[in-house]
Amino acid sequence: MSLGLFLGAATVGYRTSLAGLALMGSITGLVLGAAQALALPHTTHRRWVWPAAMPALWAIGWTSTTLGGIDVDQQFTVFGAYGAVAFSALSGLLLPIVEPLSR
Repeated sequence: MSLGLFLGAATVGYRTSLAGLALMGSITGLVLGAAQALALPHTTHRRWVWPAAMPALWAIGWTSTTLGGIDVDQQFTVFGAYGAVAFSALSGLLLPIVEPLSR
């Protein structure tokens, strides 16, 4: 995550605008999703869905945090509770797609 955050923050010039944080989140999600895909077992059903979704989910996390009124100008390294709830809910919906309970 630290590599993705570094690349994302540097790409947007450490700006904390809504667009800047969404782009930073996308870049963080891209790097983190790729790393997580490598960690998934090769037998995981539709394992490509997870890394493909991470850029959008991280962008949504930062967007939710910003729109929730959190003081993002403090340049937090992770999104706040608003973003965490949005990310968790949406990524939880992905789990049955990636690894269904019964095959």
